[in-house]
Amino acid sequence: MQINNKVTNIFFTQWIEGFVSEVLNRTELECKEVTIEDVDDKRIYLTIDGVEYDIRTWNYHPIGHDKNGEVNAEGVEYTLFNMSGNSGQTVPHGSGVTKITWDNAVVRQNAKNN
Repeated sequence: MQINNKVTNIFFTQWIEGFVSEVLNRTELECKEVTIEDVDDKRIYLTIDGVEYDIRTWNYHPIGHDKNGEVNAEGVEYTLFNMSGNSGQTVPHGSGVTKITWDNAVVRQNAKNN
């Protein structure tokens, strides 16, 4: 599967491609091309082989800390959805919990540079 990432926010770019790949592998959704279109605090918007999907996230639980004691890993509950034809209804394709990690030093450095 090829993943194209349009997200540029350094906080998200550290983990988003791995997270999306993990979700798609766990839900066993066969796909050739995935584009990460956008992200907000609770959703990741995707186009998968030309079809719109989103991953909805909630219940972030701290599960790791860096050497300074700051949280740098969370367990995240998620569900993958897509729109069902013209009805406008969303259809779940799988859910679970997975881990995201990030480097706080990179986030701080990026904040200084912007």
